[in-house]
Amino acid sequence: MPPLESLPGLGPVRAAALKKAGVADSRALIERLPVKYQDSTVLARIADLRPGEEAAFSGSIVSIRSYGYGKTTRVHVVVEDDSARVSLVWFGAAWLIKQLYTGQPLLLYGALSRAPNGARSVVHPSMLERRALLPIYASIDGLPGKALRGAIAAALDSITDAESGIPPSLIPESIRMNRRDALKQAHFPESKESLRRALRFLSFETLLLYAAALNRRNRPVRIEPLPIPPDIIDTFWAAQPFQPTNAQTRVSHEIITDMRADSPMARLVEGDVGCGKTALAFMALYAAVASGGQAAMMAPTEILAAQHARSAIRMLEPLGVRVGLLTGSVPAKERRGILSSIADGTLQAVIGTHALFSKDVEFSNLALCVTDEQHRFGVKQRAALSGKTAHPHTLVMSATPIPRTLAMLLYGDLKRSVVDESPPGRIPIQTRYVPERKRADMYRFIRSQASEGRQAYIVCPHATRTEDADCASAEWLAQSLRDKGGALEGLRVGIAHGSQPSKLRAQTLSAFHAGNLDVLVATTVVEVGVDAPNAAIIVIENPERFGLAQLHQLRGRVGRGGAKSWCFLMGERNERLDALVSTRDGFEIARKDLAMRGPGDLLGVRQHGLPEAEAIASGADEPLMVMARQAVEEASSRGGEDYSTLAEAARARFGDTIIT
Repeated sequence: MPPLESLPGLGPVRAAALKKAGVADSRALIERLPVKYQDSTVLARIADLRPGEEAAFSGSIVSIRSYGYGKTTRVHVVVEDDSARVSLVWFGAAWLIKQLYTGQPLLLYGALSRAPNGARSVVHPSMLERRALLPIYASIDGLPGKALRGAIAAALDSITDAESGIPPSLIPESIRMNRRDALKQAHFPESKESLRRALRFLSFETLLLYAAALNRRNRPVRIEPLPIPPDIIDTFWAAQPFQPTNAQTRVSHEIITDMRADSPMARLVEGDVGCGKTALAFMALYAAVASGGQAAMMAPTEILAAQHARSAIRMLEPLGVRVGLLTGSVPAKERRGILSSIADGTLQAVIGTHALFSKDVEFSNLALCVTDEQHRFGVKQRAALSGKTAHPHTLVMSATPIPRTLAMLLYGDLKRSVVDESPPGRIPIQTRYVPERKRADMYRFIRSQASEGRQAYIVCPHATRTEDADCASAEWLAQSLRDKGGALEGLRVGIAHGSQPSKLRAQTLSAFHAGNLDVLVATTVVEVGVDAPNAAIIVIENPERFGLAQLHQLRGRVGRGGAKSWCFLMGERNERLDALVSTRDGFEIARKDLAMRGPGDLLGVRQHGLPEAEAIASGADEPLMVMARQAVEEASSRGGEDYSTLAEAARARFGDTIIT
């Protein structure tokens, strides 16, 4: 295949940008599939456009206006069809003024936004030349999308061998197709049906390789069983100020059975928000320490790690367990003392962040590794912590409910425990739509709740103003609410988002947790690791911008203190969001999210960059996942050349990212 530099529209500079993004050659380029497609084969009426849902539509220009100069220019165009009018907005596009004229017909693609004042607009819509399925790729700095499409088209024309190394016998005949044709249709589909077939074939290949890689990891290892005291479960729960649920008792026995075995435990504990997974993790930590070992628990944020440490001290120190906290912000002198105590075994249970698998962290006798919010860590990170000792027991927890078949693929090397029961006394959270005309009433309700000592979250999609001007931003909303004359003037309103200095953000979140703020305006930084018992309201701006599973996670931030709680979705009724309003079952919501958006979006792999993301291709669905898993298990049991070839192809694809 031709070198990247020789492909049309690239050259040395753009080829270097591709290589920086991990695309080493032309073959890697054609394997980089689109993240989505602009479907303009079907046009929506302007009146039928829905907030947050991308669609193709057409209309004639009614008016053209521009504001500002140069890079600050804002072009505002109104178009209409026979059903309605809508505004189009472009920023920094002064050149459009010379190309557009009143009465001009436009073919457009974009997502409708609704401003806090109710105005409808489409920000930065694409202007299309024809109706088609246009591939959209993950953005690469220094490489325009049009140039990338041209380079991929040229690379596809030049390929002679596009095979993946997977034996054809392992691919069902109903899915099988020529791989070169599949790649061409995946990049430049002739129809929706040809795209569906191509993605299904390529997805199945990737799922096969991923399942084979996990199968190779699952080799039996023999270890010395931990001498866990026989009454460990009863002793732990008897020391707590609450009774375990039936689900917690069942999972406790599953964990302890694994930890008493002569092979390392590898178990996923999965459950809905507030089901008591953390207490189960502490029970496992106690069992490891009571057996003479050490235990480590890793959380994705310093705030969550600190909360876990406080809870662990409260629940474990009365049982004689010495608990420590290690995060990246610990001062150097204090850190040296903590590292020394970990190394000599003085600290028996260590809670921390990524800092736990730093090279200078050495354990005396690490018996158990717990990873919280597993979906936020890649396999390499999990392995880095486990690599602190030979074959430790591993427990991973996820508060993102995952459909069973998807969990089989993502965590195929783990046994699975489901905590499907919440502690008694939790009052169901009321979820309601709040249309823009009722916004003032909602703010008055927040005021009345604040007067009774209740707190509220307000979650926005963006931290600051962006080109997506009609989408709520945390900075702007917080300022407008607490300003003189603002809807929440006089209340203690804080703000937290990922663009802030970490120390400032942590201080704000801690102040909210301590009850020193009435309202916290934030981005999704509050999705994990903020436990405020007095929080009774969560308002979600532009809820159409979030996945159902993520919205369910956010909803779980309230209702943790026993008071009646509410989740308000700002906007009109939305068919996709009805699933959130109609049920509080996180597993049912996850199943609906999987069906609507696909597994890649459900787990956020595109956003979080997990190594597993390669296995979650656009054409995957639950039946396909089951077929892939079964095909690998059958090939593995038969052995022979086909399985050896598949295993080698899996190693070539994933390297040591998965296979250890």
